[in-house]
Amino acid sequence: TASAGSVFLIEEVKANPDGTETTRIDLRGGDIVSNLDPAKKGIHDYRVRTPKGVAAARGTTYSVSVAGTEVLVTVSGGVIAFEIPGVLTPTLIGAGEGSSDGAPAQTLAAVLSGASDQVKEMISQAMQATAAAVATLMNEPGSGVTAATLDQVIQAAASASTGSNDQGSLVATVAAA
Repeated sequence: TASAGSVFLIEEVKANPDGTETTRIDLRGGDIVSNLDPAKKGIHDYRVRTPKGVAAARGTTYSVSVAGTEVLVTVSGGVIAFEIPGVLTPTLIGAGEGSSDGAPAQTLAAVLSGASDQVKEMISQAMQATAAAVATLMNEPGSGVTAATLDQVIQAAASASTGSNDQGSLVATVAAA
């Protein structure tokens, strides 16, 4: 799901002869929320390219946000690998964690605590977009999205709010979505 005003290019979407699926998206600005059914992680090869690197996943719920030169990846469920050109080991980002510009993964609360206003706004928008996408997909047969997926998003928002100056506002944003 792409948020309003997002700019992206779908580079490749294909079903391979071996039963796997390949998807490549080039995100140039805005937010993309991806939900890949964990039960089908063996068939997904899904990647979102940004100006800083590539967020790759097989069975997870995560968002990728680009604002100018800032790139933010937040994960609500599962684990993604953020691959930076020229760096051999990708940054692994797990549920309730985020990475700004490919830095080592931190809890969302830690990312928020030292973040600029722009990154704080990106996190808020990403979590709101994630909650809205997950809530919509819960009603789609075959999407793999369940109430447990929505719980993961809410828990990620709750953990991000812990210790931040605007405690609870992120949870309220997610709940409103």
